Amino acid sequence: MTKLALAVAAGILLTPAAALADDLSGAWKITTNANGTDLTINCSFVQKDRSLGGTCQRVGAEEQPSPLTGTVEGQAVKWAYDVQFQGQTLHVAYSGTVEGTTLTGAMDLLGASSKFAAVKQ
Repeated sequence: MTKLALAVAAGILLTPAAALADDLSGAWKITTNANGTDLTINCSFVQKDRSLGGTCQRVGAEEQPSPLTGTVEGQAVKWAYDVQFQGQTLHVAYSGTVEGTTLTGAMDLLGASSKFAAVKQ
């Protein structure tokens, strides 16, 4: 092996596991209680490098799925989207930590923060 190949191999082996988070692409089921209301939200994530895209939709909602944008930094995940509800545009923002096929963190809606849990489907 050349010195360059050895250096690259050593760099990969010494990279912390947190920096090598799994790809989040796919369907996720999110559960939360926002302002006293139990909610289930289905999100479809598309991850490309550190960028997160896709859509989210509340289960039972009549509105169309909302496009989302976000970032992935190691195990830390952030995403947000706008949703139409009773004639208003509401901004929903999430921040959490991924561990394998689970994701936990906080959802911010209407100035209030609620814990959420998500499972990859």
